[in-house]
Amino acid sequence: MLLVLAVLWSATSLAQFEKPRDIEFEISEPYRVVDAITKRYFNRGNEVLSIKVTKKKFIVQKFDASAMKAISKKELEIPKGSDLETITELGDKLLIFYSIWDRGREAEQLFYREIDYKTGGWKGPQKRIIATRGKVAGVLVGSTFSYKVTDKFDFHYSSDNSKMMVQYRKAPKNKNDAKNYDEIGLFVFDTEMREIWGEEVRMPYTEKKMNNIDYSVDIEGNAFILAEVYDDDSTRKKKKGTKDPESNYHLELIKKEPASRELVISEIELQGKFITSVSIFETVDDLMVLAGFYNNSATSSNADGVFYAKVDKSGELYDEQSFAIPVEIINQYESKRTKRRNEKSEEKGEAEFASLRLRKIQFLADGSIILIGEQYYVLTHTTYNSKEGSTTYYTYHYNDILVSKIDPSGDLAWMRKLPKTQTGRNGMGSMSFKHTYTNGYHYFMYMDLAENLELPFDEAPRGYSDGRLEQLTAYVVDDERGEVTKEAILNMADAKGVRLYQFAISRLIRISDTEFLFESYKKKKEDVMVKISMEEQ
Repeated sequence: MLLVLAVLWSATSLAQFEKPRDIEFEISEPYRVVDAITKRYFNRGNEVLSIKVTKKKFIVQKFDASAMKAISKKELEIPKGSDLETITELGDKLLIFYSIWDRGREAEQLFYREIDYKTGGWKGPQKRIIATRGKVAGVLVGSTFSYKVTDKFDFHYSSDNSKMMVQYRKAPKNKNDAKNYDEIGLFVFDTEMREIWGEEVRMPYTEKKMNNIDYSVDIEGNAFILAEVYDDDSTRKKKKGTKDPESNYHLELIKKEPASRELVISEIELQGKFITSVSIFETVDDLMVLAGFYNNSATSSNADGVFYAKVDKSGELYDEQSFAIPVEIINQYESKRTKRRNEKSEEKGEAEFASLRLRKIQFLADGSIILIGEQYYVLTHTTYNSKEGSTTYYTYHYNDILVSKIDPSGDLAWMRKLPKTQTGRNGMGSMSFKHTYTNGYHYFMYMDLAENLELPFDEAPRGYSDGRLEQLTAYVVDDERGEVTKEAILNMADAKGVRLYQFAISRLIRISDTEFLFESYKKKKEDVMVKISMEEQ
């Protein structure tokens, strides 16, 4: 019993250790700002290239990360009538994908054009890679007077970045979900943008009966679809308090091979556990893995534990592993009231990690697996005025991180809760976190209040509000032992005398094993580049 307790404490405790690195930063000379709707950043060696999308142009800027100065700037015309789909790297190519609706042929078209990394200009003409028959479903956005559909195409990559799959859903002709069968477009390309195969695949169940939750492609060009399939006539999972506690859905993995017209369907089961958040990944050694969180009840969307399972060539699961989240982990950095509630729930076997979503899985060279989850939820707020009018707004919540390491033998090496509380009204913005692994340490960079730096175990962190000039902070986790420390990187309100505005966690890019870069606005129509260095002692 003492040995078991010792192992449990080792796996779940949150110890401190000596700081392995000094975290320093430097700021470039200011340069003219480019106001843009979208900003993306890429790097090769010591050069950083940014692509900024305005209403009419792509602005391509290059920076020397060593000298911390701007090198060049070019303006490229956006094709008329186009909608940006993504900006991405495939192999050694930097590609911009955009769609154009052909009204005459009633066809949605997907084009790409390559950016020359050396010059910042176009490299070759635009090329069309997909033309559909009929409309493609997407996200409806717009104002009171005009609407349009965006985000029509999704992009998925194999683990070695040698294959890219473009996926889309045809707009249904039949509006009755009980009669409509989704048609999913799946087109796979190599690094030279040559089509390996592509077709529109009819789903095996009606739209009412199934919900596609994730897609993946492996290095052989096989496509995978992870789906929830309902066993009854409902369109949603059962909630707590339902008279019948049994699950009304199950998960299926659908595999589409390049040379086959048939779909290979495998049902996924976790021996009495109910999956609440799951994704499918490919490892570096051509192995597919399902991973995520589960609950012991069919009527809860919170997490009781973590799981992963390997997928063989036929689509069947094996080597399934699951690990409960101890109440000691759930109670860390919570209020006394929350702790008492969790302890009472634990007595009934119902203590849960609320609203946990799988964010990332990392496969390490020794065969270990790192599972990273984050508490995420959206709340709807409606206010009413004296004239019987109402206003509705949403708040986005990005809270605690749960990190679990599964060793090469399939055992839980350690599990850590990294506390944070972040709230905003405009999507992710400066919230959530950036994870990287280097030289035996995991870094989780995120925005926080300075007063949370020395947070004791029995105290909940004070909340950070999106957009405030607070402190960029890093949790540093020793991969071998799971020991954790927290480091202050810089204060946005006073970074060596500069106030840094419009920070977004998505703008942090890794330029070497120990260096990160991000661009920030400093007012007076000027931007600066900030370089963070984590030098070994």
